[in-house]
Amino acid sequence: MCVYVTSHSRADDSRARRATTPWHERENSLYLGLMRFIQAPYHSLLLCSFLATASACGGGGADDDGIAGSDGGTVADAGVANADAGTEDYTSLITGTWTKGPGSDSYWCTYLNIEEDMYITGLQAIAPLGTHHTVLSVAENDTGPNREEACGVNTIAEQLVYASGVGTDPYDLPEGVAMKLSAGQTLQLQLHLFNVSDQTLEGTSGISVKLKPASEVENIAEFVFAGTFQFAIPGDGTDHTASGRCTIADAGTIFTLWPHMHQVGKHMTISHNGEMKLDTPYDFNEQRMYPVAPFAVAPGDSIDVGCTWNNPQGNATKFFGDASNDEMCFGGFYRYPATGSAAFCTQ
Repeated sequence: MCVYVTSHSRADDSRARRATTPWHERENSLYLGLMRFIQAPYHSLLLCSFLATASACGGGGADDDGIAGSDGGTVADAGVANADAGTEDYTSLITGTWTKGPGSDSYWCTYLNIEEDMYITGLQAIAPLGTHHTVLSVAENDTGPNREEACGVNTIAEQLVYASGVGTDPYDLPEGVAMKLSAGQTLQLQLHLFNVSDQTLEGTSGISVKLKPASEVENIAEFVFAGTFQFAIPGDGTDHTASGRCTIADAGTIFTLWPHMHQVGKHMTISHNGEMKLDTPYDFNEQRMYPVAPFAVAPGDSIDVGCTWNNPQGNATKFFGDASNDEMCFGGFYRYPATGSAAFCTQ
């Protein structure tokens, strides 16, 4: 079986999205997906969750082994997990409120102490105009109060939960799988805020979630980035490639992949022990999640991430960095069981 995943239409993105207030104040508010159109030309970045229109085994110029050629992308034996994912059951988990002057580019962090165990089965970003990306993580060593404060590019805690960028749609985990937040932990939300306009922007950005009781959860998942920090991309208008490897330390099951590069990223592959799991063109305005048929990994196995960029003639050479004009080469993956792995698995 094979499923070719094609970019979803802008009409799909424009559907109204609903982001509600915190779970203890169940009031409804309307979040318009239109804002993603407005911000799309300006932003890139991290990380999660999106869905495309899928057609089983059709189009894309696939080779006989089911891996698409350069004019199409494939997810090997993928399931269309988010085809019916709605937003009606989402409630706001953590947010940050901000004001940004014209041309400003900075980071803002919110910290929230978790008062009871929570099992997250769906995630989506609250990302009004000016939100470049969101990164949600667990700050194991933070003992401070709930707060919002200025932070920096490297202010990301030890355990990743979720990340979003441009075009990131709501993401439902597979049935019986959840991300667990435990009472006593501290959540950290990192917002990269980027105002490219000539007017002051203000807004509230954050993460909304779906929750289920522990009785409905069989597997606890975690999110890890594989890839490389080591590359240089000259501004010569030709393709350049780099690759990175994650060596698996603990047995588990991988069930979703998330390619992430920046503005000159063109193509990504992700493979397991040489078997292709994702081979797709990349568009930083469409940072979608790719559910795949769950596959087992064992200690010593490799997850290899291959990135292709094309930096236009005359541009400065690009290196790794978090800013829009820098680049990245990461293939994120969701796996279970959670092992407390570091956020990045690279060599």
